[in-house]
Amino acid sequence: MRSLTKLFLAIPLLFWSCEEPYAPDYEPDDSTPILIIDGFIDMSGNSRFKLSYTVPLNAEESTLPARGATLAIESENNESYTSSLSTGAGSYTVSHPALSMNTRYRLRAVISGKEYLSDWVTPYATSEISEIDYKRTDLGMEIYVSSVNSDENARYYRWECEETWKFSARYRSSFIYDPFSRSVRYRTPEENISVCFQHENSAEILVGTTENL
Repeated sequence: MRSLTKLFLAIPLLFWSCEEPYAPDYEPDDSTPILIIDGFIDMSGNSRFKLSYTVPLNAEESTLPARGATLAIESENNESYTSSLSTGAGSYTVSHPALSMNTRYRLRAVISGKEYLSDWVTPYATSEISEIDYKRTDLGMEIYVSSVNSDENARYYRWECEETWKFSARYRSSFIYDPFSRSVRYRTPEENISVCFQHENSAEILVGTTENL
């Protein structure tokens, strides 16, 4: 369950009706970093967040990871779960069991001596996925996800996906030169370079709403 989704997605949904070029008028000296907290409270357990800072428009990098933060998920029942894992890329994990749907929650973040606190939010049950389909297009492949909403309060959605790509070489390399024996031998399964895999998490913000349906 993603109880923070509604907070994060309220503004982006306003811009779906059209797209227009935007040339911001800003002062180069006005480059005070702004903290970005991307994530949600997962009611099923173990919530993940990514913290970063904004950078000037003329910077080469797009974001700056925020390190050394402490995150906590708090409930109105006085339960609190603190982040236990972090990486150099600004990713944090708050370990917790499945949370109760009968209380409200908020996120507390402390970094560089500053504290950030979200509003209390009410959890909504996520609709079960009823069907997944796909269609090949000239640009690649489109994936369709269908679900039936059993809760009229759940109107805002965000989808995330994990992708695993398999790469197969046209020709198989079955032999390898062993410098120790100075001979050519068959590759072991661990030395196979003809097939490899790459794993990625979705980078785009995939959102939707049924507010007007």
